[in-house]
Amino acid sequence: MADGIQKMYEHQEMKGYGGYEYVVRGAEVSCSYGSKTCVLNLKDDHGVHTSDGRPLITENDSTTDNIKGFGMCNKNRSKPCECDPKLGKWWATDNSNMKIFDTAVGEESYAVMEDSLATCNKGGLVSFKTSGQTLPSYDNVKIKYAVEIVEDEKKNWSRKSDKKDFIGHVKVKNSGIYNFCIYIDYNIRKSITDLGSIFIYWKNMLGSIKYIGAYELIEKVKGSGEICIYAEIILNSGIEYYIEIDAPNMYQFDYVLKGNLDQHILKKVKTENGEREEVSGVWVINKEHEDIYPTNYEKMVKENHHGATRSIYYLNSWYALLLEKLIDNIIDSRSIPRWVSNILNVTAIKVGMDSTSAGVALSVLLLGFDNIYDANLKKFRDNLKKVSSNNDYIIIEVKSNRYPGDWIYERDRPVIVYNYYHYNFSGSSELCIGRQLEGVKYEKGSFKLLYKFDTSISVNDVINNEIKRICDDMEGIN
Repeated sequence: MADGIQKMYEHQEMKGYGGYEYVVRGAEVSCSYGSKTCVLNLKDDHGVHTSDGRPLITENDSTTDNIKGFGMCNKNRSKPCECDPKLGKWWATDNSNMKIFDTAVGEESYAVMEDSLATCNKGGLVSFKTSGQTLPSYDNVKIKYAVEIVEDEKKNWSRKSDKKDFIGHVKVKNSGIYNFCIYIDYNIRKSITDLGSIFIYWKNMLGSIKYIGAYELIEKVKGSGEICIYAEIILNSGIEYYIEIDAPNMYQFDYVLKGNLDQHILKKVKTENGEREEVSGVWVINKEHEDIYPTNYEKMVKENHHGATRSIYYLNSWYALLLEKLIDNIIDSRSIPRWVSNILNVTAIKVGMDSTSAGVALSVLLLGFDNIYDANLKKFRDNLKKVSSNNDYIIIEVKSNRYPGDWIYERDRPVIVYNYYHYNFSGSSELCIGRQLEGVKYEKGSFKLLYKFDTSISVNDVINNEIKRICDDMEGIN
């Protein structure tokens, strides 16, 4: 009983003079023009926490790193658009009685209470629906009855008679990005206005439980019509986690935890110029994973003895030849040519996309080469020629080996590689409509698609003409 009173006392200390609670990571935020609420994240905390380990925010924590958006913006009701929040500082009220040293600005800033407001440059008024604080939700009773979550095992979960949040326990074998997926009936989904959030805690070696992050549940409708509500969460191997699912309108659902795996099915798409057929594609890793969650990324790289994949090429013979000729141009120049520099420039890629199909193709084919200075390009080109001569379609996996001397694999044969980049080549079955392309499990990336091209046009003509045009466009921009 004494421990419970102490926890209540410590919890109440996180209120200001006016009785409002201080806001912490995981607070629910809404905008007067937004179609939905969002969960406030905090990439780096400021070292001040509630008794249950939730970090307090400051008046400066109103950037897009913390607040991703509120669905659709209805400022113009006749023409709603996707929310792109640009908020000013939180208005810290006169009742705020706490300052925190904010490393982002290098000085003390006021802590924020739940009655604080912020305005968007489009005129929306942003406020807190919750402070993010709750009485500690990981007492012994909840931990004792936590559901055991096993990767890739789909199970049913029913809310207990106490009607409290769903609590689960998980310990994964691989570090990386995971999807916690909830499957519900269409009729149930129609009655839900707030999908809810997932809160993650970790248990240290001393047995203490600490809150580490909140993730907003979002909806995805599969091609089969099945409704999946999910959150992308970051988990490290060998660590015990507790997952708290705050889904106020759900009482029973099927769920599964699985490593993220980006997928795309080649299809025909309608454009302003008619129907186009996707025939090839390039998967490129999202570098935000490395930038925002460096510890998780480092663990993932060290655990993966095949090296960390930066990109995967799925190319038919025409695009493979185009890539080969691009590499020839780079090698022949003996340095990074101006046209390669321009194409790799984000503005040049946009120019290519806005102008011609060939510009898109050249840009996409070079997206996976952030290693443009690599001396192994000759080896890459030779392997590309060899595999292309025996296959109509090829797959190329570009990997980075951050730890020279580690075992990695080529053609199922372990070798020691001391260069930063490494390439795996293989033949592929036909890349036809309906063929599924895949990224790398536990990583997050995106697909850039390549469309059916007029193969009667010389590859050299495509390169020479488009390079000149893109360079000219870049000169005009600069």
